[in-house]
Amino acid sequence: MAVAQGTVDDSDLTANLFTPPDEIQVLAPSAFPKPTHLIPDDGKFPGNDVTVIVEPAFGVHRPEKDAIFAYAEGYGLEYYMMFIETLADTGFDGDYVLAISEPEMIKEDVMEYLKFQNRVHVIVYNHELSCLDTMGNPGAKRRDMPHGGLDIFQMCILSNVYGWKDPVTDQVLGTAEDPRAHRVVATLRYEWYWIWARYYNPNSWILLIDARDSFFQSDPFAKLPRQSKEEAEKSGLLYFFGENAEATRLGKSTKNRNWLKNAYGEEVLNALKDKPTICSGSTMGMIFLCYVPVAFVCSKCVSISQKLLVYHVHFRGANCFGDLSKSTRQRMGRNGHWYDRS
Repeated sequence: MAVAQGTVDDSDLTANLFTPPDEIQVLAPSAFPKPTHLIPDDGKFPGNDVTVIVEPAFGVHRPEKDAIFAYAEGYGLEYYMMFIETLADTGFDGDYVLAISEPEMIKEDVMEYLKFQNRVHVIVYNHELSCLDTMGNPGAKRRDMPHGGLDIFQMCILSNVYGWKDPVTDQVLGTAEDPRAHRVVATLRYEWYWIWARYYNPNSWILLIDARDSFFQSDPFAKLPRQSKEEAEKSGLLYFFGENAEATRLGKSTKNRNWLKNAYGEEVLNALKDKPTICSGSTMGMIFLCYVPVAFVCSKCVSISQKLLVYHVHFRGANCFGDLSKSTRQRMGRNGHWYDRS
């Protein structure tokens, strides 16, 4: 489901926040991709399927609550405080789930603040990643960036996140290496979001958001429409947020322009250059629909970083635009996109 801004009756607090305008046509996927790399069990654990075995460093998921997901690696304490303290001031009572750096790279006082602050219910994962160095050699640690935080374009894999459990005792029987190609951390984060989303009820709301440059003025979940679990399993809402179209568009942004050009060529870039950018860092929806973009991004992880990133940019943006020519849609399809080719 794609939604866009329309006319809203401010006097009706239950009104839909967004309505689809006439000029936008939703293009459904022809087919969702199937997994390309299966984890072999080598007969070690017969009768036990591969499952998620990773656990949070601390905190407990509360299935009935709304949740905010963020990937917040390597920042100083001030960034976490800005996010959490402004969120707490809004009266937010859901879960704040985040992945931070592996233990030896956590900045001073960060873990203590996250673990013992009592204003927001925090769940923290600090799993170690296996990455490539600047020469493409495996086994490297995460790279620091001059502005703070870690390099989100470093290529990494998620080993020891999946494995096998005893179905009776829930004890971990074995862990699995990640059989897929290394992929940039900026996209790898969506796999964490998928893992976390599994803990929540179908009618819970989830907000995916960048942590470094976000703060809150009001509860992001206030006045959202609510459904029963049964209703939410059949349909729901998924909100996308556009960047200021007067300031930037896909063709104006150097990064977006290069991602489109490198992944799909000049034809696709020219077709989309005047379209507004739908920010991939901010998405809100019910669990039923949050699964879709997150699972899609996870399944499309490939080794070319430009093409890898453009997948999640397009899932939140260009799939809303129904006025692309048939030849352009076919070209995007040949490059691995999911556009309807009818």
